[in-house]
Amino acid sequence: MKKNHKVLSLFVLIPFLLTLFSYVYAQPAEPWAEPGKAILETRYGSVTIYLPSQLFAGEIISGTVSVTPNGASKKQIEKNAEILDAYKISHGGTDFLIGQQQFSWQLLPGNQAVFSFKDEKGVEIANKVFDLLTPSEIQPPIPAVIQPYIVAGIPARVQGHFNGSLINSRVVVKEEARILAESQHELFFETPDVTGPQTVEITENGTTTPLQTNILNLDLGADKLNLLKGESTNIHITVSGLEGLKMKVPLSITNESKGNITLSGGEQQRIFIDPEELADRGVYHTTIKATAAVRGDFTVSVSVDPPGENQKSDEKAVVCECRINGRSYLLSPETCRKLGGENIDDNPLSIPLFDEEFTMPETKPFIHLGETQPRVPGTQVSPAFSLSSTQEIAAVNNLGIKAQLSPEKRQ
Repeated sequence: MKKNHKVLSLFVLIPFLLTLFSYVYAQPAEPWAEPGKAILETRYGSVTIYLPSQLFAGEIISGTVSVTPNGASKKQIEKNAEILDAYKISHGGTDFLIGQQQFSWQLLPGNQAVFSFKDEKGVEIANKVFDLLTPSEIQPPIPAVIQPYIVAGIPARVQGHFNGSLINSRVVVKEEARILAESQHELFFETPDVTGPQTVEITENGTTTPLQTNILNLDLGADKLNLLKGESTNIHITVSGLEGLKMKVPLSITNESKGNITLSGGEQQRIFIDPEELADRGVYHTTIKATAAVRGDFTVSVSVDPPGENQKSDEKAVVCECRINGRSYLLSPETCRKLGGENIDDNPLSIPLFDEEFTMPETKPFIHLGETQPRVPGTQVSPAFSLSSTQEIAAVNNLGIKAQLSPEKRQ
């Protein structure tokens, strides 16, 4: 089964055991919109299904499945993968094999939807109830829109009109990207590991819409990993892919272990990167110093945050009130004409592109089934990289990798 695992992400946490080891893993920061997830943990491994971030009664939705089998050997991993592939995900009496890797349903009318996991014998072993929204609660923008920048390794969201089926949908960013989930008002895809200004081609029912965005990468490193009390190290933060952006990009730095370390510049810092002022062709660098106050663990979080109402593009677009099928939308006159709409505004307005009206909602369904501790809704473990040769990269966890010590190094 094909799995795509990224190396960097939006939200970087750095836990250190000061004199023994250190490792780095990445995790996205809210309020980036994410696909909903249902995670089943079994002795054979884990199964993750990806859903749209919001579910509406009667809507057609599609999603994908990722399987992470357990096992100490290749043979055992393959055997467990076969068992998990025979499991099923069910809704409204319609089952899909996990091994099919994707599914599609029309959600039943009502206020709730139940998704069930079944084992290879068809016996239900877990389920989750989702609250459904009513179709009148959302009015997706026309045409499709994407945030002015997204982050490599983090699922990206496109809002617009879709038919809810993955069969006739395609996303290309230099090469074809994996679609994770689709509904009739949004689509999520895996952001590829490329940087800078990119054209995202969204194809739906044979019609291709090009969208412009920047893909950013967040990198982090440290001069020294093993610290004694009173020692310091420089933490280097690099954000690349900023070239051509005409808005400031917010970067947050937070000392999550104030009793263990201090950070130069303050324990909580907010930086707005201005891409137009960068001399290094779209690459931003900064360094902060961490000083150990005591021996023990500490965490520093660094996050590239999504555009908000204070980070708007300076780019302007003329828009009008466009009437389509009895409903009004703010569109450019050209787009209104192409969609067969009626321009009823004699005085088009000049407004910033990607204004706050396109802010992605934070509400998203999330479930975690099994005996492990559930994660905070809206977060996911993302791929990791290691700063120390004393660590090994452990097996895959949904869209990412978790770093941990080898057993012999835990002493």
